[in-house]
Amino acid sequence: MKPEKLSGENCKAVTINLVFNQRKIELHFTRRGYRWLCRTLLVMFLLLGVTFFHVQQSKGLAALTLQKQDVQQTKELVEQYQAEMALLQQQNELLMKFKEEQMQQLEKKLQDVVNTAADTLKKPSLKNLVASAAGPTAYRGTDDIDKEIQSLQAKMDEVEKTLEKYADALNAFPDKWPTWGNITSTFGWRRWSSGWVDFHTGLDIANSCGTPVYAAGKGVVIQAGRDGSYGLSVIISHGNGYTTRYAHLSSIAVKVGQTVLKGDYVGAIGQTGFATGCHLHFEVKLNGTLIDPYKVLP
Repeated sequence: MKPEKLSGENCKAVTINLVFNQRKIELHFTRRGYRWLCRTLLVMFLLLGVTFFHVQQSKGLAALTLQKQDVQQTKELVEQYQAEMALLQQQNELLMKFKEEQMQQLEKKLQDVVNTAADTLKKPSLKNLVASAAGPTAYRGTDDIDKEIQSLQAKMDEVEKTLEKYADALNAFPDKWPTWGNITSTFGWRRWSSGWVDFHTGLDIANSCGTPVYAAGKGVVIQAGRDGSYGLSVIISHGNGYTTRYAHLSSIAVKVGQTVLKGDYVGAIGQTGFATGCHLHFEVKLNGTLIDPYKVLP
């Protein structure tokens, strides 16, 4: 597409030559019409871009809602299993205590039998003596108690493994504030003092350079180093589609491939890259789509 200025009486017109399938098509516009065409195309591209962005955001928010529901259900399951574990431990303690009492009673009875036998050697049979001394009282065998204890311990081991699995999932969810300070810019469109408008992709937390920065959740470091306008930056993959970025750092304390836990130290607030002051730029992505960090932070 190539605009051409026409000479003579048509100097205020613009011609656009389109070549399609080796056929040339000429479109003639006045300069005013050409300007309106350019503006219309620009508006259309902007609308398409905004629409695409909102569609992606809607998908991301829908996925985030499901993730948060899963996290809430996981927390409820953890509480349920913790209560079950406490009950099993209580039952185990009671059984151990009961076993000890049974053993003490049995030892006392046997001692009584021995003492009685020593005093009454004229009895016809020690077997009858033991039977009469034992009386009608019934005792639970220690083998049965041991089996119950083993069964309880097996259940406790199973519950403990389930708790570890759910606790690991909760630890990976990036819901810990990475640092503290003043929120100077939030997620979304923003206007600068110069009048320039742009889209801010994360959350800016301002504090003194050197303030510690912590991992928002358990994960694996997939980027650590200088990254264009982000300056010194760290990206952590948390699984389940989540990644977090920590940008404009003054120093980095982790390396690529390293596993970090929620709350681990990853670096310090700085002013590297495109930054007007000491602050942390914190981003969250879900399945590759930027989302508002406030959607996951408490």
